[in-house]
Amino acid sequence: MLRQVLFFVFLLFFQFISAQYINVDDQRSAQDLVENVLLNNTGCASVSNFSVSGGNFGNGENSYGYFNAVGTTFPFQEGLILSNGRVNDIPGPNAGVISGSAINWAGLDANSATVLGENNTYNATTLEFDFVPLVDHMSFEYIFASEEYETSLMCTYSDVFGFLLKKASDPDSAYVNIALVPGTTTPVKVTTVHPQGSCPAQNEQFFDTFNGFNAPVDFQGQTVALIAESDVVPNETYHIKLIIADDQDDVYDSAVFLRAGSFEISTDLGDDRIISNGNPACGQEEITLDAGVADTYQWYKNGTLLNGEINQILTVT
Repeated sequence: MLRQVLFFVFLLFFQFISAQYINVDDQRSAQDLVENVLLNNTGCASVSNFSVSGGNFGNGENSYGYFNAVGTTFPFQEGLILSNGRVNDIPGPNAGVISGSAINWAGLDANSATVLGENNTYNATTLEFDFVPLVDHMSFEYIFASEEYETSLMCTYSDVFGFLLKKASDPDSAYVNIALVPGTTTPVKVTTVHPQGSCPAQNEQFFDTFNGFNAPVDFQGQTVALIAESDVVPNETYHIKLIIADDQDDVYDSAVFLRAGSFEISTDLGDDRIISNGNPACGQEEITLDAGVADTYQWYKNGTLLNGEINQILTVT
């Protein structure tokens, strides 16, 4: 009987420990990660031209993928990961320095290196796609985590990452990095976001924590949840390149976590007013639908075009 009780306690303890760490899946395609993980509203959003590249570890493992952190203390419940090492090395515990880049591959492409001002890089992972926004502002949430968040390293060394945006429909458009310290034009890096160590603190309010042994992820430290954002022109095609790489050396892995459903490029007309949600429209109650951007629209009811309804705002009963 005692043996059974001890075995039961062990199982509970094992399940508790396992639940502390994120789960990852490094077999998702670029299209799946964008359409089914990153986007907030796939019904209205237009996305295309997906591609992803990263490490070839010779055994089917990848440097990009999906994560689920439900039941852990990680700030995002789920999303996608880009890393300069193996995604399968990222789940906790934080047992030591991970350096999944033993098999080196190419660093930043020439264009990205110029935009980010980094010329000595290795092990780049890049996710790219086109999108057509229906609103005049786009944004998404992310966290940067790194093994270089050590008091002896964070003043000097930082892997590089960026979210590079340009207007694809304009041949003269140049990439702009939107992964910036809030309120500045400074790129987010270990050396630009950290508490005091062997050098003065830099933008310390955007640093979250140094991770202990039982952290959900195997990184020494991470930023708070940050927002990448930019003004855009509705109905224009944009190209975005999400990229991370080792800088100066091929050790000390880093990763950027993008929150699922946070890529905002379409209009939110509000909650569905239906019986199953417990909030149906009552009687002759008027409901105002606002597309959010002044433009010409086509409104439909049950798949049928509403003739003459072309404005930004539609009132229905």
